[in-house]
Amino acid sequence: DDDLATMLIGAADQSGERLWRMPLYPEYADKIKSDVAEIKNSGGARSGLGASAAFLKRYVDGGGSYAWAHIDMAGMAFWGETKGYCVRGGSGFGVRTLAALASPKH
Repeated sequence: DDDLATMLIGAADQSGERLWRMPLYPEYADKIKSDVAEIKNSGGARSGLGASAAFLKRYVDGGGSYAWAHIDMAGMAFWGETKGYCVRGGSGFGVRTLAALASPKH
């Protein structure tokens, strides 16, 4: 959803976190095909965020009746070093962006 993507990127900019929009190509759904089930819940260790987004799209798309976004936070879950306001350990990445998005000022 273009409007939601714009709002999320704006909230991320406001919060100091970095987001960018990634494509959701139809072939990403190939990673979650299954021989024994409708789909599988993992594209495998090297499938990337595209397979994760394809999995979510399957359940949240709603036929275009509502906006949704996949924010891949797993890779940013832990910082290896303290830098600026980000301290080593659990990062809480995305919380500031979502708080900014929910803020009445946004």
